[in-house]
Amino acid sequence: MSASSTPGRRTLALGVAAVICLIAVVRITSTYRIFNNTFDEPAHIAAGIEWLDEGTYTHDTLHPPLPPVAVALGPYLDGVRSTRSRNPVFEETQVLYRGGRYWQRLIFARMGTLPFFLLAAWVVWGWSREVFGLAAALASLGLFTTLPPILAHAGLANTDMALTGTLGAALLMFVRWLREPSGKRGLLLGIFLGLALLSKISTLLFFPVAAAVIWTGKRWFEHGITTPGAPRIRSGSVLLIGVTAFLILWTGYRFSTDSMVSADDRPHETVDRVFGTEGTVHDALYTVLETWPVPAPQFFHGIGAAREKNENGHAMFVLGKSLKNRGVWYFFPVAFGTKTPIGFLLLTGFGLVLLVQRSLRRRGWFEIAPALCAATILLVVLPSNINIGLRHILPVYVFLSPVVGLGAVGLIRLGKIGSLIVAACVVWHLGSSIAAHPDYLAYFNETAGDHPEAILVDSDLDWGQDLHRLATELNRAGILDPGIAYFGTASIPESGILSYHRLPPDQYESGWVAISQTLLKTHIGYAWLSAYKPERIVGRSIALYHLPEK
Repeated sequence: MSASSTPGRRTLALGVAAVICLIAVVRITSTYRIFNNTFDEPAHIAAGIEWLDEGTYTHDTLHPPLPPVAVALGPYLDGVRSTRSRNPVFEETQVLYRGGRYWQRLIFARMGTLPFFLLAAWVVWGWSREVFGLAAALASLGLFTTLPPILAHAGLANTDMALTGTLGAALLMFVRWLREPSGKRGLLLGIFLGLALLSKISTLLFFPVAAAVIWTGKRWFEHGITTPGAPRIRSGSVLLIGVTAFLILWTGYRFSTDSMVSADDRPHETVDRVFGTEGTVHDALYTVLETWPVPAPQFFHGIGAAREKNENGHAMFVLGKSLKNRGVWYFFPVAFGTKTPIGFLLLTGFGLVLLVQRSLRRRGWFEIAPALCAATILLVVLPSNINIGLRHILPVYVFLSPVVGLGAVGLIRLGKIGSLIVAACVVWHLGSSIAAHPDYLAYFNETAGDHPEAILVDSDLDWGQDLHRLATELNRAGILDPGIAYFGTASIPESGILSYHRLPPDQYESGWVAISQTLLKTHIGYAWLSAYKPERIVGRSIALYHLPEK
């Protein structure tokens, strides 16, 4: 290839990349009117409306404000305002249903997630192109933007795609800064790290561990190599990163300051546990906590809420097992293995083999950095007690996609057999993605068989997204007054089901019965329904039964 043709190839590649992203955006937006709001969407929208309208952030401190504000901006510009109610359920209902413009507000909210999807796609493209070349970058981008889990969460007004984009960008900037620790790269790293912290509390787990693993990998690969001209990392650059990230984080909380706790919160359990329940140090710490102002106290409250939630556990279901207060180490491996297209998994395996060979031969630590990030995320979540969805490790796809692109290009270069393998994997992957439309959220690969509800439920299958589909089915069939057990936050009457009654647990009921798969699998009070076969599955998440008289 001549030097003069290089700009032309780059321009063509950028054009193809833009088309790939445009197709993905069309696929994402085409699902907006199919699914009613999922479980968490109203809470995030309400929290963002509070931030925009009242200038405070108290509605949902478990989640930082960047994604809520992003998804609330559209509804806010459409005229939605806070009710200033301290009842969270009422507030969450009003932001979508008040004024009779439910679908318009929900669509505007979901559009707020698209920038984070495009940021994630940019990270995949940039990382792949920089390390493995244009061909691998196109392959990586094409496979990333057709992943059903990515398409699913890019179409919802939630926090997971925001973390995927910002964490991916922060770690890409960290790798670039580690290679050349300049002030400009340090500034960019600080900006994206601050945005990642504003996206989700789990950044505090994922970023430091992944960065430490990358640093260790760099030192291991460079062991014994003399590089007198290599740039040195100066403390000033580290300080710039920290200050920038802090300012971005504090800006997201509107430069708020307050004490960590108040006297009404006594006793302060952490202080009592570490320093005892009385004494000079104990009293001094109580005074500091209750009187000294700290910046962005809501962020620290969110850290505490996340730690408490993990300690208390969460109801979960995996492989036929329902647990209340603890997770299992194999939850996320099962979720990743069953909800990722098999073609993508196969190319990941090929890519990892080629990547290890290539990295050892070239001693290029930056080439293996994406794989190290993916492995880190998959490992650090194993002890988690919050096992409610693949979405909590969604960023892993950003880091695996460059590896997949390398696998595809590397196999093609091996010759005809390698090209056939790549073609088969890509066709399998794209076929799975197309067949999943529009039910990307409930997608499972072929290993799940015909009953994915026996493997996972909750946000991997049933997040309350099919209530409007149920209304359409009931109205079409002329079914009146069914018993409904619904897992979700959408309004049953507002969905169009005007004649119904709640299906009580532990009580047989004849006639038409509709129940969400999450309740069917996790609520012991509905276990009696397992003896019957549903007439049909509405969407992918609601079982509709017609039960005989008993």
